[in-house]
Amino acid sequence: MERLSLIIPTHDRIGVLHYNLRELCHQSLSTDLWDVVVINDGGQGFSFKDEFPYKLKIIEQDNAGPATARNRGVQEATGDICVFAGDDTVANKHMLFYHYYRHSIRQGEFAIQGYTQWHPSVQDEFATFLTESSGLQANWHALKKEDGSWVDRNTNIPGWFLTTNCSITRSLFERIGGFNQRFPHAVWEDICTAITITKLGYQVFFEPNSLNSHLHKQTLDGFVKRQIMEGQSRLHLCSEHPEMAQNLLPSQTIRDTNAEMLARSLKRSKDLFYNMDESVREIKYKSWMETCQLAALEGIRIGIKKWGGVWRAIPHLHTSEQVMYIVQAASSLEKGNNGFAIFSMEWVNKDTGGGNWAVNAAFAETLIACGDFKQARFYADKAMELGTGEAWPKELLERLNGQAQLS
Repeated sequence: MERLSLIIPTHDRIGVLHYNLRELCHQSLSTDLWDVVVINDGGQGFSFKDEFPYKLKIIEQDNAGPATARNRGVQEATGDICVFAGDDTVANKHMLFYHYYRHSIRQGEFAIQGYTQWHPSVQDEFATFLTESSGLQANWHALKKEDGSWVDRNTNIPGWFLTTNCSITRSLFERIGGFNQRFPHAVWEDICTAITITKLGYQVFFEPNSLNSHLHKQTLDGFVKRQIMEGQSRLHLCSEHPEMAQNLLPSQTIRDTNAEMLARSLKRSKDLFYNMDESVREIKYKSWMETCQLAALEGIRIGIKKWGGVWRAIPHLHTSEQVMYIVQAASSLEKGNNGFAIFSMEWVNKDTGGGNWAVNAAFAETLIACGDFKQARFYADKAMELGTGEAWPKELLERLNGQAQLS
């Protein structure tokens, strides 16, 4: 008989974690069929005096992010099915039963997406906006049909694996290599896993009766910070799945916006935040959406500056395909696939007619990484010629001059 292991990463949220663990005492599924693994990801140490009616294991590790923590949880788990939830998600009494039931009636390797609603104590207009109006937090409306009912439970829902409430056969989890541990924050790492599941030909099914509630009060300032992290994490996602860059890294919008615009938009959003008049709701929601989008774009710019190298070309491109191939070049270099990186740069350079200074600079970066300094100088010189006054070509030539002196 298959068993479940519920895996919960945590970091310095002992109070809500304890409440969550106490609520798990009321699960309808027999405790013989499940256990809980909590991974303390570098937070303050803790222990509980409670005697829980289920088996609980607490694992301590240095802070490494939620993806690494969940992978560690699977290593420590004993179940054939791995269920993931947040330390701030309170389980409905039938949550684990429905994960168990869906896995028991279907053969093979697959994943189940449960449903996470807001906890009544934190449900307010802004929380509703994030899920119901904008889909910025979790776009549950995408899983509803036109009549408002949920999609059929046997319908594959590619791209879904939100770790507030999901499960996967352990064998499939190990087959896909677990969560990508490059992600430093709890943003996009679960979607990255969902994309991998789909690419490998496996399916994800929805089970709305597997329900829990998100006990996390959202504020405008807090969510703006989250959106900045979301923007930075897009680079991690696109590095693993370069085709996603066409939609997630909009070069024109990146260069047309800035931090000052975000500050102004945030001020407008705050001014409207507590105005509850029906007549301003549409304007208020548009302002909130604009602020959240600008925050994500600011995160992208921060990420590009931090990562440097070939990534620096992105704000200077003009088509989504060019963005994808630049990301493909950067990703290939990271993975040591120099030949494919050069191929990608050749395509972008040809597509831009050789006249984009940033593409020439990115080509020089690629060739430096590949050890072809002579050819790199050719593209660095061209970038200098086309990008008069730009800092990047100057930096490239200084590095190449330094390399020549060492030689």
